[in-house]
Amino acid sequence: MKQRCLIVLILLGGFGVGTAYADSDGYYCAGRGYVAYQFGFAAPPIGPHRLYVVRFGGTSGIEAAAVLDLPQFQVHGILCGERTVEIAAYDAIYSVRLDAAKRPIGYDTTPWADHQSTPPQFVGHSLNLGALSRAARDLKVQRESLGTVDGGGQYLLAISAVAIPSDRCSSMVTTRLVRTDRNGHEVQQLEIFRGRAVHECGE
Repeated sequence: MKQRCLIVLILLGGFGVGTAYADSDGYYCAGRGYVAYQFGFAAPPIGPHRLYVVRFGGTSGIEAAAVLDLPQFQVHGILCGERTVEIAAYDAIYSVRLDAAKRPIGYDTTPWADHQSTPPQFVGHSLNLGALSRAARDLKVQRESLGTVDGGGQYLLAISAVAIPSDRCSSMVTTRLVRTDRNGHEVQQLEIFRGRAVHECGE
């Protein structure tokens, strides 16, 4: 039996409560020493679209997220640079400026006229906290490496899922930013997503 799946994210914890846009929300990217991700909320009244930037490394390890509110739009991709985070919308590219501490401090926009396609620099480089997750469908732990720790260890994006017995097309997904020691043991973590992944399944 073959299934078609569209993952809809419902954010339950972490940074807010609401329904995230289907199959286009929760994109993330990793830059040098930080990870950036975004959520927009569709439940009325429409809430803010937020970009979160979490710095990691040095003596503090994983730091608290810095947040920037953006206009509401459907996201088609995200890229992390040295001092900017670029986010592709339907008709524009948002370039979010980062300060020396990797905090988002403002943004500029560049029109994008080709509404039929995603800007080429985003193709193949943007990952989604829900839709990328094989964990959401296969109920396995998925780990994405983000970098190494001085003295040993790694920074990881860890995605795990638990089945919902009453609904074969849903699972509870948790995504965490994790720091491990040289032996692979978790020594620090920050939960960035916890919610239900609803798979619109058909044969």
